[in-house]
Amino acid sequence: MNIAAAVSLLATATGFVFGAIWWRMSQAPGWHHMRWFAAVALTAAGYCAFDGLVVFDNMPWGVIGWSTQMAFTVSSLHAYAWIRWLAESVPRPLDKFDKFMLWVCLAFSAAGLIPGVLVGDDRSSMHVDAINVTYRMYLPTTLGLIGYLIFLVVMWVVAGRSFMRWQHGWRARMPAIAVSILTALAVNDSLATANKIHMPMLVDFGFLIVLLLFGIDSLRRFAEDAERLDELKNRLEHSVAERTRQLEVAHLELAKERTVAAVGRLAGGVAHQINSPATVISVNLGLLRDELSEHGQLNEMTTTLLDESRSSLHRILGIVTDLRVSAGAIEIHGGTHHAAPLRTCIDEAVARAAQRGARAVNTFVNVPRDLQVLGDRDLITQLLAELVANGAGAANAARPDAARIGITAHAENGHVHVDVRDNGAGVPSTVRAALFEPFVGVGGVAQRRGLGLSVVRGLAEQLGGALQLVESSSEGTLFRVRLRALPSA
Repeated sequence: MNIAAAVSLLATATGFVFGAIWWRMSQAPGWHHMRWFAAVALTAAGYCAFDGLVVFDNMPWGVIGWSTQMAFTVSSLHAYAWIRWLAESVPRPLDKFDKFMLWVCLAFSAAGLIPGVLVGDDRSSMHVDAINVTYRMYLPTTLGLIGYLIFLVVMWVVAGRSFMRWQHGWRARMPAIAVSILTALAVNDSLATANKIHMPMLVDFGFLIVLLLFGIDSLRRFAEDAERLDELKNRLEHSVAERTRQLEVAHLELAKERTVAAVGRLAGGVAHQINSPATVISVNLGLLRDELSEHGQLNEMTTTLLDESRSSLHRILGIVTDLRVSAGAIEIHGGTHHAAPLRTCIDEAVARAAQRGARAVNTFVNVPRDLQVLGDRDLITQLLAELVANGAGAANAARPDAARIGITAHAENGHVHVDVRDNGAGVPSTVRAALFEPFVGVGGVAQRRGLGLSVVRGLAEQLGGALQLVESSSEGTLFRVRLRALPSA
């Protein structure tokens, strides 16, 4: 095998490989125009395959004649593919000249299949000493020469239109350079075939160079597009996931608001239905005490029973009130704009919590005396009393003999943060998500009523603040209440 045959075979293989790759690439979004460049590559491979037969030693002349005819046919289809690819890669619609040239290419492609139309019976041989290759070929007819000239014209037109987009960058310049190379080499082959110059046939070598250049560049661009597409996909998936999360949060908030509204309506109705008979019971208990005392029948047992009944009744009324507060059924008017001494509210809250607890709890308070907050003093005291009682219950349940609570406060960004820390067993992870909902508690009074932390949250929100579980472990729990700070003068 000589060097010319090797180049033809290599160009043929390269054309078929890249043709298959480009055809597969054309299935990807944004790469549909590559189907016609796949046709460019496949027709180039076909031309190189037929053209390479003329340089094989001892190849029969009949085979050479047939291969020359097929080379004419495939070269016309090659010009057809270039026109279609250039139109789609810009993109632009085919104009009248394009359509005319396409029909001419198809006509000469069909004529190449008919013996004697484009290729005559005259033979020619040319030996190139530089590469030690002998070219044997049938000479074209007059119509064949016209067809070859039309092929060159088509390639010149493609090159010229490509040069018009030269300023659009390297990607637009490559077709102009490639077609110019192929056209120049085709002229070389035409002159060599006519024995005007003594040069090797170089079109196959030109096809090989063009296919490799386009192949490497297109694969690089396809990889870049794939990376950008993958990045866009990841961003889109992240955006969708974030939007989905936001929608889930919004749905949860909406469901929560509906639940709270329903509980508020229920609490209002329950309060109305319970308060009236509770008032009657309370009055009757007082009358019963007076009646028993008047007749001398009020002894220690009856006194205890009456006190327990009155205490239980007050507890029922307290539960109803807490339920209304946690559901937001009780609105605060005016009091949120008053200045309240925070340390005084904390001291009163600790005292109230101590009265409600069964065991003593060591309480440590580190709050400045002059620190003030905006809000109704009684409501702030109730809020803190519920929170301290909740912590005391948790601490007593975990460490009956060493229960303690620490209360600190500091001002930050227009708010005052009140931290209440206990040394209880912590909040179980199974209830943290619903910790501030009604009837969820972790110990002490909050667990008995099931409303303690829900009441604290409701009061904090109505005072323009918030309640937050900062940390919780087996060593204890830290709750933080955010209240509005008193504006500085």
